Amino acid sequence: MSHAGFAWLFAAVLTVTADLSAAIVPTPLPLPAEPAAPAEDSLPAYLDGLSDALLRDKQLPGLAVAVIRPDRPDLLVGYGFADVERGVPVDGAETLFRIGSVSKTFIWTAVMILVERGQLDLDTDVNRYLRQVRVADAFDTPVTLNHLMAHRAGFEDTLALFMVSDDDPRTLAELLAEHQPRRVYPPGARTSYSNWGAALAAQIVADVSGEDYERFLHTHILRPLALNSTVSVPPGQMPDALRARLAKGYEFRQGRHIEGKPMQIGGYWPAGGMASTAADMARWMRFHLNGGELDGIRLLSAETHARMRERGFDDRADAADVAHGFQSRPHRGITTLGHGGATGLYRAQLLLAPELGVAVFASQNSPQSGYAALNTITDLILERQAGILPAAPPGSSATTIDRDLTEFLGGYRNNRRAFGNLTAIFALEETIQVALADGDGLSVTGNDQTRYYRPIARDRDLFETDNGARIRFQRDPQGRIVAVNDGSGVHSHERVAPWQSSLALLAAVAATGLFAVTTLLGAWWRWRRPMVRTAAGLFAGRLATGTALAVLAYLILALAAVVSVATLAVGDLAAYPPPLLRLLSLAGWLLAGLAVLMLLALRPVWRQSKWRTSRRLHFSLFTLALAFLVVQLWLWRLFAAPLL
Repeated sequence: MSHAGFAWLFAAVLTVTADLSAAIVPTPLPLPAEPAAPAEDSLPAYLDGLSDALLRDKQLPGLAVAVIRPDRPDLLVGYGFADVERGVPVDGAETLFRIGSVSKTFIWTAVMILVERGQLDLDTDVNRYLRQVRVADAFDTPVTLNHLMAHRAGFEDTLALFMVSDDDPRTLAELLAEHQPRRVYPPGARTSYSNWGAALAAQIVADVSGEDYERFLHTHILRPLALNSTVSVPPGQMPDALRARLAKGYEFRQGRHIEGKPMQIGGYWPAGGMASTAADMARWMRFHLNGGELDGIRLLSAETHARMRERGFDDRADAADVAHGFQSRPHRGITTLGHGGATGLYRAQLLLAPELGVAVFASQNSPQSGYAALNTITDLILERQAGILPAAPPGSSATTIDRDLTEFLGGYRNNRRAFGNLTAIFALEETIQVALADGDGLSVTGNDQTRYYRPIARDRDLFETDNGARIRFQRDPQGRIVAVNDGSGVHSHERVAPWQSSLALLAAVAATGLFAVTTLLGAWWRWRRPMVRTAAGLFAGRLATGTALAVLAYLILALAAVVSVATLAVGDLAAYPPPLLRLLSLAGWLLAGLAVLMLLALRPVWRQSKWRTSRRLHFSLFTLALAFLVVQLWLWRLFAAPLL
């Protein structure tokens, strides 16, 4: 369920390899009665060293890993602790982890089962299938399942999904109708990860099949595939025996692991509320590697399953995208499919390499380090199993291309964000910064990391790091760069105009605050000093003083509201928005009213106040700074917009 600034909330609630030498069977000894000796399997030792190092380096409580290889039994391993206090170790076969958005792979598989039955068409308006919810009309273009599966329906993001408690009596259909996000882009135009869109697909499965989604999931997927440890029950409602198998979720604070509250998402659980074991995830990966069949049980024909590996859109074939629900990305010459998952205190990553018959799943019971450890495990095992040499140092293989790269420079903001309510401020900071790098490439900063990207000659908008990650820039019909698609496949980042940048808001705050302070200092200096006073001057002076006090009070309130949001635990999102944030929204109207009065007072100040020119100029600049601040507050939906 995917930063700097407030985007941690989204991240918290949030959106993921064959040793060729091991695949070679030695020549059998010339003794027909004796089987061939298997090649030495060094992967377990390699994985042990890698995982132990990551546990220490990333300060993780526990890890579970499953690896599927074509010539070896499944490798199921647990590291660290499922219960730190009691010293209970992680068991790769038995310990449950919440798998977050990996749950969505079950939704998309359910969709394809109904496609095979002829009950769904991926290119049909989803409103034809929905009985209790209707997607609002926009852009004269309907939303289809292809759009939902590719995260290209154009929905804004919303916190509402993460504010539903597990004991909320509302059905999924009721929640979807109540929390429907705005459509902010035409379908197909942008990739923007949408939990609401995935949950809508689960509702389509229920409406078309005539069974609620949970029953469909268990009857047609989990039970036939014997995924007996894959559950949809939230932690607080698990039977004692099942709850005892669930790894506790931990935060890392004050140098130690502290158990945290589990995230609750209620009826939205199909999009990210499931839990499973590494053993069950190994079976799930094998099902998808085998083209829709596991242990003689076939849920999808090979032809229908092959569609899941295909992309619904063809506008970035050589870069990361989404293939009917699975993140699809090229990785150092290998095409991979996968999905990441985050549910509060848990992270999970599933990665398939169908051409190699290799798959890796890894999960952890802490948000510490984000996906860094899991990506390291999945990518390195993939590369090792494929016999790929370690990546060269950044920039060492830079391609010399004689062209201007300045058109790509600037800040970009993730399109997975709110556009029309107060939570738009959570996306204040740009998520990607692009600058020129020495050596004919780009220096791209995102997620607190800076990487060197070299251009790929065959595509002027495609860039790649030395470890194989790619980004692709997107142009509008006039050929201007408007967005960049990152290496995850599920996120696009919109180019930020100067007036939309975080610097613009900060400049407005700084300028208005400075003029407010100097206005109060001027009022103090003039207090009881003899001077010419007019009615217009008295009114404007008192207005400026009152406005200065209001501005400073607003800034103090804003700081307190920031603290109240920043200290809100992931498990307490149901308490959002805090009272201070509601008050801040109302206070914005006060500043807007004062800005209007200041603007109306400009003419009398210059014509009737008999102030010195310096004071009139100061009043004018204060007025303009306040007006600019109010515009910025409105652009960031800090007032005159819904709280959610």
